Amino acid sequence: MRWDKIEVMDKKKKDIALFKYAMIAPVIQENVKVQVEYFRDVSKKEHDVPHIGKKRFKVGTLKGWLKQYRRGIFASFFMNI
Repeated sequence: MRWDKIEVMDKKKKDIALFKYAMIAPVIQENVKVQVEYFRDVSKKEHDVPHIGKKRFKVGTLKGWLKQYRRGIFASFFMNI
C-alpha cells in the first residue's frame, strides 16, 4: 500500500507510522552492514515517540516492524506502539 493511497487517518496514527518506518529505514535502504547490530544499537537507546514520549524498543519489535514492512502490511504500522 502506498502512502498516497492510505485513506484519512488521524495525525497520531500517521506520526507513529512514520516513526516506525524511520526506525527501520536504514535497514530497508541497506545503509547498515549488519541488521542485528543496528537493531541492538537502536534498542539500547530511548527514542522520543510522537504523542507518547520516551520509549525503548526490543530487537524483536524492530524485526517485527521490518517483517511487516517487507510483507507489505503497512496497515500494521498504524497500530499503537
